[in-house]
Amino acid sequence: MTVRVGPMARELAARYVVPPAPGDDTALRVTESYRLDGQGRLVGTMTLRFVRGGEERGGFTWHRVFVRETG
Repeated sequence: MTVRVGPMARELAARYVVPPAPGDDTALRVTESYRLDGQGRLVGTMTLRFVRGGEERGGFTWHRVFVRETG
């Protein structure tokens, strides 16, 4: 796992690989990053790539905005 923290702790990023399940040969390559936007909200991106036999086989990206719930 690789974790990186940007200047003044305004960004955090991590990269890691989830190994294949028993009987499967597809690993998951994950990249996550979180930062504060211009309005002070925490926003994040998570990219998930499927890797089989050393080749990428597709994936997807989530874009997230975290909001505080009051109640």
